[in-house]
Amino acid sequence: MADVGANRDPQVKDGVILSVLVEDSVHIYRGVGVTLNAAGYATPMGDDAGAQFVGVALEECDNTLTGHAQGGKRVRVQTQVSAVFTKASAAQTDLGLPVYAGFDGTVVVAGGSTNKVFVGIITEIISTSLARVQLKLAQHVPDAVSYTYQTLTFHQNLASIADGDLMTNYHMPCTGELVAFSAVVLVAATTAAKLSTLNLEIGTTNVTGGALALTSANMTPKGAVVDGAAITGANSFAAQDHLSIEASSTTTFVEGEVLLVIVYRQLLQA
Repeated sequence: MADVGANRDPQVKDGVILSVLVEDSVHIYRGVGVTLNAAGYATPMGDDAGAQFVGVALEECDNTLTGHAQGGKRVRVQTQVSAVFTKASAAQTDLGLPVYAGFDGTVVVAGGSTNKVFVGIITEIISTSLARVQLKLAQHVPDAVSYTYQTLTFHQNLASIADGDLMTNYHMPCTGELVAFSAVVLVAATTAAKLSTLNLEIGTTNVTGGALALTSANMTPKGAVVDGAAITGANSFAAQDHLSIEASSTTTFVEGEVLLVIVYRQLLQA
């Protein structure tokens, strides 16, 4: 194909202001983030499955009034600009991080997001609760939405387990999410009717799910692997957050050793 040899009109549109149809029974306030839901209609920004961020509302649109209907109203939104959003624990080290839609108009880093509704990149820290974000449309999602999986391992003598912390305040080296918790039997426990339940804690908050039940019955033979329950929430962490392992409901073991294995996925920053 030959190169272009003459000027032409590219018919460029800046695309800064968009007019989008509004979902039924929603109220969008001026200045809040706006996403398109799976059906393609505008809703207030939230961590919703199938949503795509489109911009910040330039006007209020109340589609809950008499006669409301799906697509019955439009709202103008502005994109490809920067805007200020609420972000918990905003810090200078957040500069350059990609952020995603949280509920109630907040933005969160990937580790705190379930559906990864990409909003943009932090360009300025206004305060500990406010950050300026350069807005970007969904097709510009950076590589930071991907993860690499890592493991932490801790040797544990079963006879030394007592209720309370087995490991306290391990500094996590990155931002990410805890994925799984398990134990590999190194030395079998042979005395019957012994048990302890282990759980993970980030800071002072227990991870939801992930409980690892150690019993005389499953701590044998050598080489056995015991998986904890599925981790379902409160599992996101930032760099330098503290990770602890706690024991409860312990009936003291007499013998045995395990390797505790924690799997986490590390956020790959852009």
